[in-house]
Formats: sequence, C-alpha cells, structure tokens
Amino acid sequence: MLNFTNPWFLLLAPIALGPLVLHLLSRRKMKRTEFSSLFFLRKLRERRFRWLKLRDLLLLILRTLFLAFLVFALSRPIWKGRFPVPLSKADLVLIVDDSYSTSARFSKIKETADRLVSELTSGSRLAIISSSGAIGDAGLSRETLTEWETWQDKIIPSQSGRDLEGAWRQALHILQVSNVSNKQIAVVSDGQSRALDFLRTVSIPSDVEVYCFIDKKEPPSNTSVLSTSLHPRFPLPGEEQSLKIIVRSTEQNGETDLSVFADSKLNGKRVVNVGQNSKEFLFNIPAGAERIIAELEADSINADDRHFAHGAGPRKLRVALVSGADSELLDLALAVGGGVEVRHVSSPSAAGLSAGTCELLIWDDVNQPEQINSIATRGLPQLVLLGEEAVDVPGVFRVIEQSSGQGFEIMAPSELFADLSAEDMREIRFTKYQRIEPLGGRTIVSFSGGDPLLVADTSKNIYYCTVRFTP
Repeated sequence: MLNFTNPWFLLLAPIALGPLVLHLLSRRKMKRTEFSSLFFLRKLRERRFRWLKLRDLLLLILRTLFLAFLVFALSRPIWKGRFPVPLSKADLVLIVDDSYSTSARFSKIKETADRLVSELTSGSRLAIISSSGAIGDAGLSRETLTEWETWQDKIIPSQSGRDLEGAWRQALHILQVSNVSNKQIAVVSDGQSRALDFLRTVSIPSDVEVYCFIDKKEPPSNTSVLSTSLHPRFPLPGEEQSLKIIVRSTEQNGETDLSVFADSKLNGKRVVNVGQNSKEFLFNIPAGAERIIAELEADSINADDRHFAHGAGPRKLRVALVSGADSELLDLALAVGGGVEVRHVSSPSAAGLSAGTCELLIWDDVNQPEQINSIATRGLPQLVLLGEEAVDVPGVFRVIEQSSGQGFEIMAPSELFADLSAEDMREIRFTKYQRIEPLGGRTIVSFSGGDPLLVADTSKNIYYCTVRFTP
C-alpha cells in the first residue's frame, strides 16, 4: 500500500501537463507554396523533419516525466505492506524491542516481526533476541524459522527497560559463525529515547545488511508507579507505619486514581495529579498488614499500574543468634522490634539450621568460616558481626587492622538507614571496628572515612559487618 508523507504536493500534479500544453499551442499550420523545381530540397526536408519530430516527442516525454517525478518526490511516498527484505536464502537475527514502553502498541511490533520472517525462504536460518534479555536465542537455526508461531507466543512486553545495544552486540556475535553471503540484522523498535542512536557510532560489518523498523508515533499518555516502600520497615510496638509511593506520568497533568489495598481490603483512595517529575504520596498502613498493593487506574500500559510491598504481618521474623558472652546490647536491640522472634543457638546447633527453620542467622563474634559457608549452601541468609578475632575471607575481604578509636559517622545515603533523619545520622558514631579491604565482596555501607561498614558476599547471601553491638 502506497501512502504519502506530504500528500498536499500531489495537488501540483497538473503541472506535469505543462510541456504537453505548450507543445500543442506551439504547433503551426504551414501554408503550401508551389515552386518550379525543389525535388532535391524536398527529400532533404523530409529526412530532417522526421528527426526533428522524433526529437520534439522525446523532449516532450522527458519534460513531462521530470515534472511528474518532481511532484512525486516532494510528496514523499512511503510503501506500507511487505517489507523490502529480499526473498532469498538468508541468515537473519531479529531484534525485538520488548521494553515496557512498547506495551500500548506491541501488536504492531509483532506484526512487523511476522512480516519480516515471512519474507525468508525455506533453508534460511533465524535467531531471535529481545532487548530486555527475556529472549536470547543461542544461535541461528532452521527450526526457529519453522516454529515461528510458537516463538510469537513467547514475545511479550517485559517489565524492564531496553538494551538494544547489548542485543546488537549479541547479534553480531551470532553472525560471526555464519558462512552464507546474505547476513541480515533486523531491529524492530518504537524508537523512543534515542534507542538506536548507538548505530551512528558502531562499526557495521560490510557483509551484514541492517534493517531498522521504527514506530515513530507518539506513545499514549501513561501514569506509572515507580516504587513503593514501607517506613519504618520494622515498626516498634504501637508505632504507625506508612507506605511511600512514587508516581510519574508522561504528560504534564496526569490525573488518575491511586488506591492502596492491605490484605485484599481497600485501605485508602485519592485522586492524584502528577507530571513528568515524579511525586511522592504517603498512605497510613494498618498494624499487622502483610500483603500491600498500590494500584493506579488502568491506562495505556497496564504493566506498571500495580506495585507490591510486603509488611511484617502477624508472623514474626525468625532470627537465630549465635553469640559470644557480651551480646547484651544486640539482644536488647532485637527484642525491641515487635516483629522479631530471637532464638539463641550454639555454634554446633547452627549446623542444622536452614531457610525452613529461620529467616536470618546472626553470628556475633563467633568465627566459624567453614560452617558459615556450609550453611550458605542451604539458602539461609547470614549476618556475620566481625569481632576482634576476625580473619580474612578469601575472595571477599582482607582484614587490615582494628580501628584507632577516633570514631566515624556513616556515609549516607543508604536504604538501611532510610528511616533516620539527617540529624540522627550525624549523631551516630563508631569508635571501634575492624578495618577491612574488600576483595570480591560488594560494599553496601561505608564510614565517612571510606572504610566499609557492611560488605556482602552476594554469591552466597552472606553479609559481614565490621562492628559489634557490645555494651
């Protein structure tokens, strides 16, 4: 189907008839005059006039076509239908943009992908990659082409953003093993946020053809819940708990209904007006609520209209504590939280713990590296409070020395201390801790001096804290 970007230029099409009109107006009727003997001149005139007539006819056709194509070019024709991918044997890597922003018009993206695949002949090979990484075909395969209808069901909008550049690198890697002459990469995207700008700087191999199909229509207005969080995370007995909701819209005045449900019951509802700058809203949550949902009125993209949060609920957090002789302050801190149930266990008994018997195991000044690693294989998170006899953990950190006792405050910000005000943060001082050097562990919280306060071994779900809660 042929469409035009500037169809009003087609109104100038009659201009193409100008040369024909001028040709007809310039024709003259010649008078016949008899002369005595012009036999040879008559033969010369007939040969010359035949050429002049042919030349005039050619000029007329060329002038008419020139004006017609000029008007046609100004109207900017666009062919909508089957895409110009050659009907030939080829190795095609199809990159589909499945970011959450495509949800409103994802059917068009799938339709485009279907047309591209239908252009391939038998014997071609196909690989499919999605920008979110949800689909990452291992390589080119004829089976992928024959089972295209099954693959179509797997291509759905994701809950994440896009990484078209990463998908592009993966596509080039896949085509490295291809030995056919016709190598193709097809990118199907809505083109938002300059998603394909990287193609202006990357080097495209000379033997690879690249096709980009972009839906440039403006996306419909959409309001989304960016995040939800409970404050305080573990309330004290009788302390109120609030749900902080951050909402953002794609238009300046995005008015919609925001509702909060606590354990399937409507807890609160209000009309909110947000813009492209995110806004924060607070709702009070009833004590003991466990399953909390923040929900917006349904709009063009339903995937980002709901967000979940998990409260403490009626069940207490089960914590197992393996401690030394001077952990009174830690016992007191754990006992204050109304949602925590603390059980003291000995070091030998800790070997029998798992994720089914408790949610957290705390080691306070008890160094059992082998036992800690063994328990980690059962999926139980562990918090290790490093005492004076702390030892190196290979691949995680190295112990340097004990602090000099001058005291350092916590380096903000950190989600662990999100409930504390800036004034409270400045009042916290640590006068004694183990100075460590992270090796493979990830530093979560640091002191203002730069030393780590909390280091995580993310591969084993073990957290090492450089201070202890001692009197």
